[in-house]
Amino acid sequence: MANRAILFLSSLWMILASPAAAAPRELLEIVSSGAGDRTVKALPGRPEVLSNRQVILHPEILASGDKDGGPRLPLLDGAVYDLERTGFERRGPDGFVWRGKVLVPGQTGGSATLTMMGGAMAGVISLPDALYEIVPVAGGGEGDHLLLEIAPGRFPACGGAELPAIARRALRAAPETVGKTGTTRIDLLVVYTASAVEAAGGERPLRVRIQNAVDVANTTFQNSEIDARLNLVHAERIPTWRRTAPTPSCAG
Repeated sequence: MANRAILFLSSLWMILASPAAAAPRELLEIVSSGAGDRTVKALPGRPEVLSNRQVILHPEILASGDKDGGPRLPLLDGAVYDLERTGFERRGPDGFVWRGKVLVPGQTGGSATLTMMGGAMAGVISLPDALYEIVPVAGGGEGDHLLLEIAPGRFPACGGAELPAIARRALRAAPETVGKTGTTRIDLLVVYTASAVEAAGGERPLRVRIQNAVDVANTTFQNSEIDARLNLVHAERIPTWRRTAPTPSCAG
């Protein structure tokens, strides 16, 4: 009996003394395609996408902070980059925006703006010589995402939508803000059509990408020391949208 007690205590001590398993630090896992390290396939309506791979996300490491070491980010160039958080905003129990630096050894580095909303993430990762996006998988379940490698020069031309008369009147009536102190808040209303929902793979993926676009704009304001901030007031589907000729000057 005494021998059994000694054996039990020895086993318990070994369990308690052994180091705890390290939590995963990589934000995502790139799912193997079985066709090499990189796959290139076209996405409908996205001529700017050079390649894409399905990924499994671990967004909890972004919300936990950097107390156990900053997160790491594998990309389609085969490298794994360290991330350094510069800002974090919590939006309800399951939403946030994470802003940070992408550390590139020997170079200036890049930036990342990652938006989480309702179990879906959208993000933009900018490096000195590359651009990536994280988007929810069209028709996929919670946690299904794609990592896209982007060629900025291939962005399609803007649709050239005509500004509604009510918006033109509001712009003419807007008060002059030049010379005033404090952060300029720009309230934003976003409308979209059923075709935009279809292209994004659903309402939820589209809405998180809209919010991420706003977050990326605000990151740019911060990095450029511009005292302004976009505020997404509302996003809503509309039945129709009048289009004019494309405007190449606003592409990209």
